[in-house]
Amino acid sequence: MKTSIVALVGALHLFTFSTAFAQSTSQRSVITAAAADARFEIVQSELALRWTFKLDKQSGVVYQLVASKDGVLSWDEMARYKHTLPDPVVAGKTNYQIFLSGIAAKNTFLINVNSGATWQLQGSDSGNSWVPIR
Repeated sequence: MKTSIVALVGALHLFTFSTAFAQSTSQRSVITAAAADARFEIVQSELALRWTFKLDKQSGVVYQLVASKDGVLSWDEMARYKHTLPDPVVAGKTNYQIFLSGIAAKNTFLINVNSGATWQLQGSDSGNSWVPIR
């Protein structure tokens, strides 16, 4: 009797753990982190594949992943409009970071980590760009 109770408790524990693990992994995105000193980083929103960007962390140039009609992928450089705040760049260092919201694409931001100058992702018929937040 004691052995069957121990076996039952063990089975319940294993079932609970495996169910919790399956739930937690099925709801999480896969994220890899670039090395702190890496020049380039690819980031993707959890909202949609179309919000996939390649950031040059030193220069602040951002590329968006696009597909041609025949499905060929390429990186399309995005426009970034001049900011009224200083936009300093330290040679050889990380100067920019992208923040991607899990709530809405409009809450996607590019920031100069040296000055705090921030741009918001803006979409239009002619393409997506980075518009300064004042």
